[in-house]
Amino acid sequence: MLRIVIFVTAALLLLFADGPVLKTGQTNSYDGLGNVVTDGSIKDDGYYRKGKPVDYTKGYDVVTDNATGLSWQDDESIIKTWVTSTNWHAGRYHDTSGNTATTYCNELTLFGAGWRLPTIQELKTLVDYGQYEPSTTPEVFSHIHEHQNDSAYWSSTSGATTTYEHLAWRVRFFGGAVGSGDKWSGQVYVRCVRGGPLASSSLNRNERAQVVTDWTTGLQWQDNSDVGSIRRNWIDALDYCEQLELDGDRDWRLPNSNELFSIIDYSRRPAINTSVFVNTNESSTSPAWTSTTSARDTEKAWWVYFGSGLVHSSGIKRLSAYVRCVRDGEGGSSGNNGLIPVVTTFLLN
Repeated sequence: MLRIVIFVTAALLLLFADGPVLKTGQTNSYDGLGNVVTDGSIKDDGYYRKGKPVDYTKGYDVVTDNATGLSWQDDESIIKTWVTSTNWHAGRYHDTSGNTATTYCNELTLFGAGWRLPTIQELKTLVDYGQYEPSTTPEVFSHIHEHQNDSAYWSSTSGATTTYEHLAWRVRFFGGAVGSGDKWSGQVYVRCVRGGPLASSSLNRNERAQVVTDWTTGLQWQDNSDVGSIRRNWIDALDYCEQLELDGDRDWRLPNSNELFSIIDYSRRPAINTSVFVNTNESSTSPAWTSTTSARDTEKAWWVYFGSGLVHSSGIKRLSAYVRCVRDGEGGSSGNNGLIPVVTTFLLN
């Protein structure tokens, strides 16, 4: 038997990452009071505009997202429950048979079959955080409900653990919030998807550098003791990341809402892989800042709650929240950029 061992640097592997997360849609920079800033002094989402551009093609009742490869139903607005009343009352929270959102999508024959209920990660790709009511592209999507009290759309993602299995995750297109609701809830809309699925995170922790690399997105994440222990207001959070030097790298920044969302793990509670992100405040009431300002109320910015997975724009910028900085993995000033060599072994008969 011939054993071949190949050493590959992590920097090389990042070249083959699926690429950045999508842009949020935010193009303006805002200060802590919500005023538009044009002099580049605020290094927020509107300043960096990081991510892959959204690229929609609208056909007859189907919208294709060329950035993700997903196709979206857009022929009607329809309301369904996640489980039937019978299954709900019997405690069969994962039985999606009957007149449900899952059945509706599976049986949809809009220009062919292959439709399904989207995951929460897929559904959130439709959010445009540069606008609200609706927080998506209305000139592309003809059927979208944007009113505050009835703008929720189902995902196929169920609540983690038996404690939360009666819940499923939803996106509200009034503003772009991600939350959960009872699976037997009324006034929840359905938008089916075809294609995919999207690639999930592939995480590696460098203990020496206290940095986590996501091979899927190519992003690197701060994970030292500051992350789970120190709270800052929004302006201080932006400045902290700009000044951060970690493992010789100085190009850190506060992540935008799509970037921070990308490391949520909805199969867990808390909703993050704590075996990799070891410095995380796990409280469901403790948010972390993003660099994305609320389009509806620019005195607020988007928060991510890793204790639960909630994404909400209730963060008044003068309040304090936790901070986890991010950087693009392909650059940096240090010799190895905090990356570790990867060893691949092939066994040949």
